Amino acid sequence: SDVCSSDLQADLVALLDLPADDAWALLAQLDRAGRIARLPDGLAVSADAYAEAIAIVRRIFAEHDEVALAQVRDATGSSRKVVQALLERMDADGITRRTGDVRILRRGA
Repeated sequence: SDVCSSDLQADLVALLDLPADDAWALLAQLDRAGRIARLPDGLAVSADAYAEAIAIVRRIFAEHDEVALAQVRDATGSSRKVVQALLERMDADGITRRTGDVRILRRGA
């Protein structure tokens, strides 16, 4: 399945004719409300897409002790940039922890 992402701030600025600061504020509000998951580098995905990415990572962990970015990229069909951002958000959310070039599932996650 494909987990899509885009530079949501730029999209909001263009579509709604919003100043950049207002676009960031709107994204923060949508993130707090659980409608989107903001990612590093100005990327964002819908809350459903983020939940799907977490489910994909958990399925990989069901068969492996550690997960590499390439495994998640292949399983999601997303770009390396998007998967890197998704994994960084999962690290921040306490789901995974980066150890060298791989992720491990956090205890209790």
